[in-house]
Amino acid sequence: MDPAVFAVTTRSRLRGLRYFPFMLVASLRIRGQLARTPGCVRWASIVAGPREFWTITVWESRDKMLDFMRSGAHEDIMWLFGKWLRSFWLMRWRLTGEERGTWDGLRIGMSGDRPFQPRATTPEARAALAAALDALPYLKAAAADDGAPTYDTSPMARRQRQLVSGGAAVVLRLEVSRLWRAPQGWLQLRRLNRDLREHPDVLRWVVGVSLPHEFYALAVLRNDEACSAFLARPEHAALTERWGDDYWVMSWQPANEFGHWDGLRLRRQRLKSSIPVPDQAARAAQD
Repeated sequence: MDPAVFAVTTRSRLRGLRYFPFMLVASLRIRGQLARTPGCVRWASIVAGPREFWTITVWESRDKMLDFMRSGAHEDIMWLFGKWLRSFWLMRWRLTGEERGTWDGLRIGMSGDRPFQPRATTPEARAALAAALDALPYLKAAAADDGAPTYDTSPMARRQRQLVSGGAAVVLRLEVSRLWRAPQGWLQLRRLNRDLREHPDVLRWVVGVSLPHEFYALAVLRNDEACSAFLARPEHAALTERWGDDYWVMSWQPANEFGHWDGLRLRRQRLKSSIPVPDQAARAAQD
């Protein structure tokens, strides 16, 4: 399996309880599509409440993620979201090497970017590549260390990362091996949830259920220091000791943001961007 290169989280808040059955059916259809999608390393569809739904997906490439979005059940249903949803938030995350446990036996973290193997291996080839890029400044601005342009090295992607730079996130996953132990695992994550709701460095926090034996949590934190302090909490050591590799934790760095999470936009939080969430939309989301 190729290494994962990025992750995407989406958060959907419904307009009302009457849309819950529609969203639940849509989530089940999207689950089936994700299970059949090549390039999706790991995925989870999560219910956090009667009006709150989540997805977490980890991808090998941006192209495969876009192919998924533009096809199948996801393409059919996305046109209905405007009728069902009061707010929507999407964040693309860069994976880090700070990881504990495994997700279904897989460690998906990466220490920084993939190492590049330069294609131009001789002085003459390197000189020719440099001359070609000098003649194409827009292409040169998007070139990686090996001279090949990529989305992640493009000026647009760098600007998007700058808008949300400084924030951080932690994703937790707990899968219990025996169903009768599920209430224990759920209560432990809920206790962690109660402790963190009022923490000044935790901007948003949510806990949800994917399957009866599989639970997730996501914390968006103010900065890297808060993320490190969060991971150093004794509760994580206790959960790791109790559940072993069934308890998976990983820190993520923000890369691109769309929408808002009940008024939160990292770009506004970090850089005081001139693209605020309209007050009416924020009030509606916090209804």
